[in-house]
Amino acid sequence: MGVAMNRTPAKRSWKVAIALVLAAITYPAQAMAQTQPKWQLWSIARQSLSQPMPCRRDDVAKLSNQNAGLALTAEPPKRFSLQLQGPDTAHTSRPITPKAADPFPSFNSHQMDQQLQQYLRYVANFGAPDILIVGSSRALWGIDPIVLQHTLEKRGYPNLRIYNFGINGATAQVVDVLLRHLILPDQLPRVIIWADGSRAFNSGRRDRTYENLVASEGYRLLMAGVRPAPPAPKVVEIGEICTDFIAPILGFFAALGIGGEGWVTAPPLACAKESVLMVQARQSPHISAEALRAYQGTAGFEPLSTRFNPTTYFQRYPRVAGIYDGDYQAFNLEGRQTTALRQTLNYVRSRGTPVVYVNLPLHQIYLDPTRTAYELRFRQFMQRFANHGLLTFYDLTLQWQTQNHYYVDPSHLNQYGAAAVAESLGKRLRLPPTRKEEPSSWL
Repeated sequence: MGVAMNRTPAKRSWKVAIALVLAAITYPAQAMAQTQPKWQLWSIARQSLSQPMPCRRDDVAKLSNQNAGLALTAEPPKRFSLQLQGPDTAHTSRPITPKAADPFPSFNSHQMDQQLQQYLRYVANFGAPDILIVGSSRALWGIDPIVLQHTLEKRGYPNLRIYNFGINGATAQVVDVLLRHLILPDQLPRVIIWADGSRAFNSGRRDRTYENLVASEGYRLLMAGVRPAPPAPKVVEIGEICTDFIAPILGFFAALGIGGEGWVTAPPLACAKESVLMVQARQSPHISAEALRAYQGTAGFEPLSTRFNPTTYFQRYPRVAGIYDGDYQAFNLEGRQTTALRQTLNYVRSRGTPVVYVNLPLHQIYLDPTRTAYELRFRQFMQRFANHGLLTFYDLTLQWQTQNHYYVDPSHLNQYGAAAVAESLGKRLRLPPTRKEEPSSWL
């Protein structure tokens, strides 16, 4: 009985010390986010004393304080993640984007709906991208934003936020809706990379993607002035809090004879990197490279590893000559798609955002005489826009015509081709320091 009475103050001292350490670490993040009043700091420590304090090795991962909204979980390699949360947010070491109570209605395209949700989560975590890639599936599969990010970083543009918002089947009309109506004006990037080819600008063919879009409930709300907005984050996360501070605490209690065999020991390796602080971009617009690498994923990009093999490909799919290709039906570069292009350019340029148009590579098998003639007309068409200073034209059509390993099929790149395009673009692109700089001075 005497032993139990002597151990009680020690146990309580242990819990008091740990609670105060956690409160001291937590307080700056709470004050910064202004999510908790100061008087709750002592409440956190006091409530932690009223609950069992599991400190044995097997129980470290369960160490949490749900009443105070504070979670401490173990992550390999022997690190802890400390996170402030709202009462309805699950304990996790990853960034949390609360689900909206009323999801925005569909745009009659599952892929576009998914891409929109991913983009909104990206904006909630990192803010609006510095560079936004738009276009059809050729853009979605054809430019790797992570490779572009790394290439530009080597050239002195660190920590750029680059997102690929490619949409399957997107034409100029679809991109116009995306940039002029769907994306909030204050979320426009510093530079837009529009990557595609002539098919997206052919006004002579039927535009089913756009027809489905304008018939959707999501589009109806959009035209009524309702835009889907990034969810308000309920979390201020301190990515990884190194546990170096535990070592002297454990040593102190060991000197007092508190603890014993089986208690948690400090990690053998000191944390070499600074903790990653994830806050909403409007609170901190400068996101660290470490945070981007850890949480951005593929940044909208859809990597495909399939390599084009002409022999096996045309055993599965018919070889269609350009003269019978519906994408070039009644080829016309002066109709509604061109009107959409002009509207988009006028809109984004009026807000200081320049456009780089990238004419993506095509395999030589695709470029038969009919398609070659159409593609030449399109290159001349885009060059006229460039000559008038409305965009910068970057033509890759005839590059890598024979590199089968860069393609999924004759007109779509795989992840290896997407990396090659991103690297090539990253070596030429120069970002303006401000939105007001003229396009001719940065490419």
